[in-house]
Amino acid sequence: MDIILVIVFLILTGYFLKRIGLLAEKDKVALNNVVLYIGIPALIFNSMLRNVHADELASFFKLTIFFMLVSLFAVFLSYVVGKKILKLQPKSLAAFILVGACSNTAFMGFPIIAGFYGTEGFTRAIFCDVASLFLIVGLAAYLGSKVGGHKVNVVK
Repeated sequence: MDIILVIVFLILTGYFLKRIGLLAEKDKVALNNVVLYIGIPALIFNSMLRNVHADELASFFKLTIFFMLVSLFAVFLSYVVGKKILKLQPKSLAAFILVGACSNTAFMGFPIIAGFYGTEGFTRAIFCDVASLFLIVGLAAYLGSKVGGHKVNVVK
């Protein structure tokens, strides 16, 4: 529960610093870049180096495959809800499917998982995120080419 308080504290600190003029609107790009391109990769590499051992790789890959199957089920469920129940147009349906299948594990999810489950849980979350990443990138390319009317080989 402490991690939630830390995150709330950081959000409130950012809000307060913006209110007093120490942070400007333009600073959010730089802060996001530091988090996305330095902080999160460093956290991932540190966790992988410390917590992944060769004898555990098979179980981690099983977790990755399992999470990919769960994500594919979310794609299917999003498609059914979007197409049959919400009756969305193709472009809106494609966006709905991507949002339904995408998990936000990195930006907010990783710190929360690390706080609640420690480094072991965080390491597992990394492998789940890899599965989600491959699925979303491939799905986005496929759906984008389909609704955009372009014939593209998504595998390439």
